[in-house]
Amino acid sequence: MGDQAPRFLHFSLSDLEGGAARAAYRIHRALLAVGCHSRMIVVRKRSDDPTIERVEPLPRWEARRRRVARRLSLRRPLPVAATTFNYDLVQDFDKRSLLRHVGEVDIVFLHRITRLLTVRQIRTLYERYRRPMLWAVHDQSNVTGGCHFSYDCEGYTQTCGRCPQLESADPHDLTHTIWRRKRRDLTPIPLTFIASSSEAEGWVRESSLFAKHAVERIPVPIDGEIFRPLDRGVARATLKVPLDRKIVFVGAADLDAPRKGARYAVAALERLQELRRQQDVFVLVAGAGGEGFLRKIRQPGLATARLPDDVDEAELALVFQAADVFLSPSIADAGPMMVAESLLCGTPVVAFDLAFASDLLTSPDAGYRSAVGDVDGLAAGLASVLEANGGDRVARACREAAAAFEAKRVAAAYVDLYGRLAREFSARS
Repeated sequence: MGDQAPRFLHFSLSDLEGGAARAAYRIHRALLAVGCHSRMIVVRKRSDDPTIERVEPLPRWEARRRRVARRLSLRRPLPVAATTFNYDLVQDFDKRSLLRHVGEVDIVFLHRITRLLTVRQIRTLYERYRRPMLWAVHDQSNVTGGCHFSYDCEGYTQTCGRCPQLESADPHDLTHTIWRRKRRDLTPIPLTFIASSSEAEGWVRESSLFAKHAVERIPVPIDGEIFRPLDRGVARATLKVPLDRKIVFVGAADLDAPRKGARYAVAALERLQELRRQQDVFVLVAGAGGEGFLRKIRQPGLATARLPDDVDEAELALVFQAADVFLSPSIADAGPMMVAESLLCGTPVVAFDLAFASDLLTSPDAGYRSAVGDVDGLAAGLASVLEANGGDRVARACREAAAAFEAKRVAAAYVDLYGRLAREFSARS
């Protein structure tokens, strides 16, 4: 692209810790691969990538002073949330490091910003950079008063308050306070939200805060040269797993996280045992809590490394390539990314009907969707896929279903979006 290549600056809590961080990092690397300039500012850096920069920590005495001042300023202790929550607290690092690239950036890209940026700091970034600003919807925290996933609560479509995750009956609780901050500081900004699934797009369009803002559907970039079909026998021999069994793969960064639905996977595998009378199923598990998961099921299995910290992409792809089917029992998700990774490896997916499963499992060859919470549906889907025996036709259908996720296509979509936003921003200015 030469000297006119757009300059992206990303803000993400981490570069590799968790699915949202991996998605942010993949976007960053995909943009670099097509000639864009791209840098990322994070709190927790886990890679040795020189294009990733950590925020500058405060001197110890200053960090200690701020913590004491914060405790003294609180009229009452912060409520304890039942699940992952963004309390919108100023963090202990030098906020000037957030502004180190002013004048050198064409587009600012926010990813998961819990424990990185406050609502006020997002407004400050916009005012200082004065560039188009994107915000990826990795969960619902963009549009709520704090919760990352609202489950059955629809408070974010109104004004939050009475938060069930804070066990609050107060209409003016912390979630309502944060909702008001967002309305004051963020709704006037021409934010463009990036949704990788129809589920994530729906959260923005249904929100009381940002329903009138622009939402772009752009998938998460995945390396189609790594996540690709491979001879199943070769993959199994490499992993040292049975060649003559039907292999079900279950994986998530944290299988103990309730929203990842491990209990539904356990129940579905129990039901599958009844549907398939022959004892020919072997279970591969990846992610924290894998050993505990295997203790809950009757099928033999193997727990591989934790995800994503202790396994590289080629190793993860090998697990998909060895499996007959990937079981994704998430009950609240913007993805998960593993659904698309499995499909690009030519491995069909059985999942609850949300997010990527809703968008991608439109062909019977690509897999099976079950209503959220329907364990019998998951088990029936597993039995159906395992009886179909896969083959080249299924592998092609799977890969075609997720073709839009290949990294070069995604990078091209961002370059095109930048061009449109730059023209609109220039006209507005």
